[in-house]
Amino acid sequence: GIWNVGDLEVNNSVKLSLVCRVASTGVINNKVDVTSREIDRNMSNNHYEKQISTPETVDLEVIKDVNISNPKFGDLVEWTVTVSNFGPDVAHDVNVTGLLPVSLEFVSSDGDYDVSTGVWNVGDLKVNGTTKLTIVSKVIATGNIVNNAEVISREVDCNLSNNHDEEEIDVPPAVDLEVGKLVN
Repeated sequence: GIWNVGDLEVNNSVKLSLVCRVASTGVINNKVDVTSREIDRNMSNNHYEKQISTPETVDLEVIKDVNISNPKFGDLVEWTVTVSNFGPDVAHDVNVTGLLPVSLEFVSSDGDYDVSTGVWNVGDLKVNGTTKLTIVSKVIATGNIVNNAEVISREVDCNLSNNHDEEEIDVPPAVDLEVGKLVN
């Protein structure tokens, strides 16, 4: 842009302040040059540059779904955890934490999921990339069971509102009745 200062008296100065939104990451150069109609006897001070450095930034999202919302005691349920990176940079060292509640018994998973810590090591996730993990568990309690997930990476996350999700199931009461009969 051009700023037309107009006439500037000897030994006077003017100041322009700009407020802007950072729209990219990395090193950003801001340059300014000054010119006039008159001959400038010292051109060495007519140019100035300033750099800022913004950290790599991502917008990670985690969504947790379950295949059965009202399973019975002893049923197997399948949890799907979906992680997406909306950028603007690649997400490195992405981890999702989602420890299974004690009401669920781990059966299997199709990814790098540590059942003892509840951590799914996703690794790197490119911009607009999505990956999924499926966990199968057995219902070993009744009532309302909440299963949650949270995602992080080593970059700054510009939108923390979508870094956590939870899904719940409602297991009806169950009993184990036994009957016996004696004959004399």
